[in-house]
Amino acid sequence: MVGYASVKITRRGRLNVGNATLQNSISSSSVAVPPGWSITQSISEFGNTIATDNPDLSAFKRDGGKIIIWHGLSDQLIFPQGTVDYYRRVLRTMGGPANTESFARLFLASGAQHCASAAGPAPATGQPLAALVRWVEHGKAPTVIPGATIDPTTGVVTDTRPICLYPEFARYSGHGSTTQASSFVCA
Repeated sequence: MVGYASVKITRRGRLNVGNATLQNSISSSSVAVPPGWSITQSISEFGNTIATDNPDLSAFKRDGGKIIIWHGLSDQLIFPQGTVDYYRRVLRTMGGPANTESFARLFLASGAQHCASAAGPAPATGQPLAALVRWVEHGKAPTVIPGATIDPTTGVVTDTRPICLYPEFARYSGHGSTTQASSFVCA
C-alpha cells in the first residue's frame, strides 16, 4: 500500500500528493468554476451537491434507495480508511448494521487498487451493478461480490475471490486452489 506524507493544492488547481500529482476534479472537470477559485471555494459552493461526508442517509433510505459501496484496500488515489470511517458513521447514524444493510452495503477488496485489480481481485466486470440490480428488482441483497484479478498485459483472469460484505473478508478454507473463489469463505 502506498502512503503519502503531504497533500496540497497548487495555484493551478492540481492536487499534489507526495510524489504523485492528481488532477483536482472538483475544479477542473466535474463542475465549471471561475478561474482562480480555491478548493475551499469549490467545496463551499458545490459541497451540498457532490460531497460524500454526510452519514445521514435517511431520505435516501425513505425513498427506497439502495447503494453498494466498494473500495480497494490498496487504492493509491483515495485512501480506503476514509470510506470505512464514513460507513461506520453511516452505521451509527442509521441505527446499526441491520438498519443500514437494508439499503447500504460496503465491500472491501483486499489488494485492489483504484477501480482495478492489482495484488488482489477487484469486483469482476459488471458485478457491482448486477448485484445492485438483483437487490433492487428481486430483493436479493448481496453478501458477496465476485472478484477477479486480471493480468493487465493479457487481459486474462488469473484468480478469483469473493469480495465479502463488511466487516468480513475472504479467508482461505484450507482446501483447493488459492486462485479460485470456491476455496474461500467470508469470515
